[in-house]
Amino acid sequence: MISAFKDDLPWLYEIGIETYRGLKATKSIIEKKRLIASFEKNFSCAQSPMFFELSGSEEMFMMFKEISRYLPRFLNRYLKSDKTKE
Repeated sequence: MISAFKDDLPWLYEIGIETYRGLKATKSIIEKKRLIASFEKNFSCAQSPMFFELSGSEEMFMMFKEISRYLPRFLNRYLKSDKTKE
């Protein structure tokens, strides 16, 4: 999902890749929740209309709106399906 932003928003792509690597590397559910919360915070900061007026396109803004609807549900489902222990 995050690869859609690689060309237009490379900083967000890098944060997403680091989050993915962190989720794969850690076994602690607490650490995974921390990584996800950090990513969601960065993702929500990038949704500002003023941000896109300065650095993005209208199409990218619309994609952000759609992804933001599904991202929390997807990440919660990931945590619930994960077999790690606290």
